[in-house]
Amino acid sequence: MSITAENPTAEAPTEVPLPPAPSEATFAQPDMFMNLEADSFQPIKGFPAAEMRQLPAVAKYSGGLANAFIIRANPEYKWQGAPWHLHHLNVHFNYIIKGWAVFEFEGVGKVRLEAGTGFYQPPRNRHRELDASNDFEVLAVELPASYPTTFYSLDPETGEYQTMTIDAESEGGELTTVVKFDEAG
Repeated sequence: MSITAENPTAEAPTEVPLPPAPSEATFAQPDMFMNLEADSFQPIKGFPAAEMRQLPAVAKYSGGLANAFIIRANPEYKWQGAPWHLHHLNVHFNYIIKGWAVFEFEGVGKVRLEAGTGFYQPPRNRHRELDASNDFEVLAVELPASYPTTFYSLDPETGEYQTMTIDAESEGGELTTVVKFDEAG
């Protein structure tokens, strides 16, 4: 009997060869494993209260079918929330890793989401982020990897909403192009 450091009474695993690859098999690549480093978080342009870490292998190896990233609060700033907006995508799943946040969703209202909460957000659901703890961190998974987002801004003089759609195209999970245009409100 062999003895291992993890379990001194367990027998060492027997080497089992890999079976022949079926034609539809794909191979893992070293860059599919993405270590979370403190300096890999980048500021979000126009939103200093949060930082984002792209997980680029998801978009790259899914051929743009999916994207994943982590957003965390920047404790140097108070979370100011975001205006009403909607994402033109097919799947949007979030998992709160740390802290808490208050969101408002069309159809449900205000919801406090805490660490350990996962939620599916329907496509094109208008929502806004209202508040978050200084240690807030969320994992987001989206399909497709690139999609437009429409923001709604209330004009205080007219009482009408103006809309702005930002169409962000991604290449390997990295933001490469941002095109802004106004729509009729």
